[in-house]
Amino acid sequence: MSQYSCRLVFIALIFVCPAQFSSASPIKAPKARPTGESWYARGQLALKRQDIAEAHRDLERALELAPKNAVFNNAFGILCKKDFKPKSWAELNSPDVKIAVDQGSSHDQVVSRLTPKAQISRLKSADDATAALQTGRVDAQCLITMLSLTVLKKNPSLGQFVLPTPIFATTSNAGFRRETDKTWRDYVNTWIDFNKGLGFIRNAIITNMELVGVTEADIPPGVSL
Repeated sequence: MSQYSCRLVFIALIFVCPAQFSSASPIKAPKARPTGESWYARGQLALKRQDIAEAHRDLERALELAPKNAVFNNAFGILCKKDFKPKSWAELNSPDVKIAVDQGSSHDQVVSRLTPKAQISRLKSADDATAALQTGRVDAQCLITMLSLTVLKKNPSLGQFVLPTPIFATTSNAGFRRETDKTWRDYVNTWIDFNKGLGFIRNAIITNMELVGVTEADIPPGVSL
């Protein structure tokens, strides 16, 4: 087996490993790995706080990650309390709606852009945002689809999942250290595109989601893997 094939086996396990969806507590959202996008967002927030040292560290981390093709798109969803079921981002964009997000995340970015009129609670982590929803302090939590479905499977009493229209998504990527020789990065990008075309990526995601109780039938129409 070539060195590239060995590396790809390892990366494939990372992409589809069910451990990223697991959690010790039924009310906790699974942990998301920092990406170039999230480091950039953290850096921007640090600049707003005039914390130049932290902004410099976060933006440097964002620049250290070389661009790589997306493994799949993960649509932004909303976990809502049971008596609240908005159909669109426009309905969420109201002063009467309280939305929780984990500060500096892609959830924070999309809610800030699409629902500026809502009461947005920016909390330390996705776990804290989920707890705020569970205790009734907010009406909804913005969370990507795969994590939302996992949280609801573990704690159905939390509420319900809504996929607001129009559908917006973030990408699921792996970070590569920037190197002069781009052979390895280009090889992985080609492998990803080829296996997305064959349906391998989609099948791997669905198979591993089933390990935490989420089936293909639970994935709402409009979500592209």
